[in-house]
Amino acid sequence: SDHFLSHQLYSAGFLFVWFLEKRGKRGVGWIGSLGILLGYTIGYIGIQGWPQFPPSDPSTGWFVYIGLTALIFSLAESGWKNRWWVVIIGRAIFTLSVCLIMLSPLVRNIWSMPETIFRVVTFTVISLVFWNIIDSIKKVLSPGLLGLFLTIFVAVESILILLSHSILLAQLVGLVAAAMGALTAVNWVFPRVSSDSTMTGLVSVLIIVHAMSAVSYADMPGWSALLLAAAPAAALLIWRRGHSTKERVFGFLVSLAIEGIAIVLTFITLS
Repeated sequence: SDHFLSHQLYSAGFLFVWFLEKRGKRGVGWIGSLGILLGYTIGYIGIQGWPQFPPSDPSTGWFVYIGLTALIFSLAESGWKNRWWVVIIGRAIFTLSVCLIMLSPLVRNIWSMPETIFRVVTFTVISLVFWNIIDSIKKVLSPGLLGLFLTIFVAVESILILLSHSILLAQLVGLVAAAMGALTAVNWVFPRVSSDSTMTGLVSVLIIVHAMSAVSYADMPGWSALLLAAAPAAALLIWRRGHSTKERVFGFLVSLAIEGIAIVLTFITLS
């Protein structure tokens, strides 16, 4: 039912974009990002109830707030495109803040100072690299193919988290996959809907925080998350070599193969 609500919300977004297109409006790419966040929020409320502030459960309670902040940050970032160093510094501060917020109970009560520094820095660096990879893939794929790629990727993440014994986290990631799937369907008709960089920023952050929670609070092995992150990295290396149909298909197949390996190894390890 939560996925159904996400699709219904996106159907309304579809009609709104159609209206803007017919009116000749420009710059409607951010609507795709807003639809993803709203669809996720409605599904989250259906599963978890209204998000509290501050959350009683830090492993899942920050997701809506982080998603909203990521959307605002990505919209602001669109004005920094010609200043790459500002983008890097901004993302570093943002991801570091997210890590400290998400992991605060572990930082206060469990980890030593050296372990805290190591884990937070590791999470921050990996998050920055992953975010940049998804951003780079956006530049080499059409909006429709990018949506398809991300929908599959998030669905695989949901499966890996489910195998890591967290049904709740898997459901929440499934909401992102449902919203991405709806966006992809809309995008085949209106390519500009997801052409805005806010979409890749928002989805990257949602992918990162759910994986971070699964690794830190559930049973997801760190290597499983790294193997999953390697899938888009491998595809990007192939797509940077050329843009032919053969290379596009090969990139998708390599990515799917790595994701499949991640699922099998995670299942074997945790079963």
